[in-house]
Amino acid sequence: MQTRTLGDTSVFPIGLGCMPMSGRRMLDHRDRAIETIHTALDAGVNLLDTANIYAPDAEHFGHNEQLVAEAVRTYSGLRPLIATKGGITREPGEIWGRAGRRDALMSAAIASAKRLEVDIIDLYYLHRADPAVRYDEQIKGLVAVKEAGLAQRIGVSNVDAAMLQRALEVAGGPATTTASSRSRTSGHRATGQTPTCWTSAPRRASPTCPGHR
Repeated sequence: MQTRTLGDTSVFPIGLGCMPMSGRRMLDHRDRAIETIHTALDAGVNLLDTANIYAPDAEHFGHNEQLVAEAVRTYSGLRPLIATKGGITREPGEIWGRAGRRDALMSAAIASAKRLEVDIIDLYYLHRADPAVRYDEQIKGLVAVKEAGLAQRIGVSNVDAAMLQRALEVAGGPATTTASSRSRTSGHRATGQTPTCWTSAPRRASPTCPGHR
């Protein structure tokens, strides 16, 4: 089976983005969503993508992470790698914001690990850069999440080539990946964004991430 290198591990070239499974129309179809994840894993997929904000509304914050955790817990095969993200806030009334400071990223990672039912997150992304915080400080905060033992691998999401290069420079040794929206149905243009995920140690192309937001 063809695989791609992702830091210190290998994954199937196509991962499963689980965000749509937490849409409002799917709330009454949890069993169907879990079955979908199990079917993907049976087919060889071993990378699941989620995020703390993937939920039908702010009141269900973390819904998708909990769904993924249940799907993995009830799966009888090999455990997949789970990627999740932090750095975006979502408050009642659908008030969205950013939280890229070190303490906020640490708190978000701790909460995500609890929802995912793990001690260490496989891959943790800065979901989107916080315009109120120096970008270098956000990357240092991401590194701190890894150094604290909350994440085995770290990455950046929704960045252009210059931001990716700066993340690699600031992060140094820890493995860093990036993912950008490239879905035909997401409505997001990827102009100026990197088409693949990358690792910084060593710097090799990793899986493309279609549908990532």
